[in-house]
Amino acid sequence: MAKKVKKWRPRLPKLRRTKSDTKTLDKAREFIRGEDQPAGQVERVTNKTVAQHRQEVLSGARRFIYPLQQSKHRIAIISTIIISVVLLLFLAVSWYLLYQRQSIGDFAYRVSQIIPFPVARVDGEFVRYEEYLFELRQNVHYLVNQENVDFNTPEGQSQLAGYKQQALDKVLDTAVIRQLAKEHGISVSEQEIEEQINLIRSSGGIGDATQTLEDTLQDFYGWDLSDLKRVIKAQLLKQKLVPIFDMTAKPRAEAVLNDISRGADFAKAAAQHSNDEFTKNNGGQFGYIFRSNTDIPPQIVERAFSLAEGETSGELVETLFGYHIVKTLKYRGDDEALVAHILFRFEDASVFINERKTIVDVARYITLPDPAQPEAEG
Repeated sequence: MAKKVKKWRPRLPKLRRTKSDTKTLDKAREFIRGEDQPAGQVERVTNKTVAQHRQEVLSGARRFIYPLQQSKHRIAIISTIIISVVLLLFLAVSWYLLYQRQSIGDFAYRVSQIIPFPVARVDGEFVRYEEYLFELRQNVHYLVNQENVDFNTPEGQSQLAGYKQQALDKVLDTAVIRQLAKEHGISVSEQEIEEQINLIRSSGGIGDATQTLEDTLQDFYGWDLSDLKRVIKAQLLKQKLVPIFDMTAKPRAEAVLNDISRGADFAKAAAQHSNDEFTKNNGGQFGYIFRSNTDIPPQIVERAFSLAEGETSGELVETLFGYHIVKTLKYRGDDEALVAHILFRFEDASVFINERKTIVDVARYITLPDPAQPEAEG
């Protein structure tokens, strides 16, 4: 029989456990079982302990958060200071351009549109610098682009000084008109403005081509359509005020119209009553006019071409100049007619405007140059 062979196994040395090792193992077991804390001192996880732990964590994080908050606060302060300085510089430059140099350039005009700098005050109402520049720039634009005026010459500088005075007087008058219109409850509607624009289009041969009208406005005055509406509104306000202060023009016109309707001779009435010195001694005749005529108020042109040959208007025609009685004497084709009128001119609006300015406080915030003394254009 074969002899049984025993499997060899290595013999490991026997480890001895010391008292220190025993204590370490015992403590580990107690820690695992939670018995390392004295009785009654084992911490339980509750909502309160979670809140306390969260507060401890946040308290530790505040030392990182506070510097960030302080940094944001400093940035906000610095940004505010920078913006304030830039704004003050902008205001200072703007003030210098408008009140010292009295510039009329594009930048100065844009500034006056954004910031309501005053150029004057009328009875407690401030007149914006933008209004003054609007009036002045339209004249300058026309003279430069249509008349080739050079404002860099001594003569041109003298002209510019004169137009500055005219523009300031005009905006002061406009302020008075606004106040009087408000006192008398007078206003101008958008429809009335559109009607005037339509009259301009039809009498000017422009028709409904709005873009063509805008091109014309831009070429002559540097305007767009909104600028034209602004001018028309001021004119209509003035026109509506005049009859309130001129109490004689309309009654005179109505009396003559009644005489003509009863058979009085139109030409004789024109010679006797018309305030138009150029036509009164010729039977009131303008001569032949076209539908596109721009030298005659569009209200007269429109009424004339609405009448039959030999017919007189049954109602007065009101324009910026006064009241008119219109008669169409003869047609020559569809677009040309021989037209006559009798004018009852309004009293000059400057009369009651100047009277008003004498009883209200008017303050001017710019000193304009003397037209006799040349100045450099700003």
